[in-house]
Amino acid sequence: MFVLTPVSIWAPAPSTQRASPVHLSADAKGRLVYASNKSVYIRDIANPAQSTQYNGHMGLTTVAKFSPSGYWVASGGKNSPS
Repeated sequence: MFVLTPVSIWAPAPSTQRASPVHLSADAKGRLVYASNKSVYIRDIANPAQSTQYNGHMGLTTVAKFSPSGYWVASGGKNSPS
């Protein structure tokens, strides 16, 4: 019998839409933040398996940015699906 043991779960790549840019933001700590569907992901650039997902948006999330200090993340998108 073969048993699979998960090693890590990686966050998905940013969702894309034709003719629209993908907004990425990085901070001085080596983290990357981006929006994907209804979630916002914060990933460590050196170790991509280390990630955090926030999913409080009701509609599609289109942008996420770090504050200048890197302590806060602001995100936005469509309020609700049409």
